[in-house]
Amino acid sequence: MRERAEPVHECHECAELLEWAAAYLDGEASAELRSELMVHVHDCAVCARMLRSLQRMVEVFHLIPHQEVPAHVHEQLWIAIRHELDSVRDEDEEA
Repeated sequence: MRERAEPVHECHECAELLEWAAAYLDGEASAELRSELMVHVHDCAVCARMLRSLQRMVEVFHLIPHQEVPAHVHEQLWIAIRHELDSVRDEDEEA
């Protein structure tokens, strides 16, 4: 079994990853932001897992025809993602 890296940054950086990830996955992140993101996910197993999951979701979404997502659904999705990230982080802390 491979060893998991423990988060080395404070929680606020993990929370910021959600904002960074959107720009990164949309290809809109600056070189500096991409570099910061890569350093963080290298050191934080929780965020690395979340970023891989988001990348897979984006790939799947690109396979389906484009439809506008209502603003309230978009907001609920990000709330659910943040909740999942918190749950995974709590599980990792208990392990």
